[in-house]
Amino acid sequence: MSGNTVLTPAEIKRAEFRQRLFESHGWDEQRASAWVLKVAARDLERDDRRLCVECKHLTSKWGCVQGGAVVADALQRCPSFEWEKP
Repeated sequence: MSGNTVLTPAEIKRAEFRQRLFESHGWDEQRASAWVLKVAARDLERDDRRLCVECKHLTSKWGCVQGGAVVADALQRCPSFEWEKP
């Protein structure tokens, strides 16, 4: 996403939710913001990889309820992935 990108209200709402979600899992503001931008670009590119921090199966202790490996800083494809919803 370039600096000239105009976000829709839905995209702004999604970005704000992601920022809060990432920070609720212990990421500092700068790290969370950087990943918010990366996943927004991912969405625009229709990339189907996800972050564990976006998944409802991630526990507060960074474990996976489904028994999968938790990867903090990488997009990946996971058969057990389910969106964390607001």
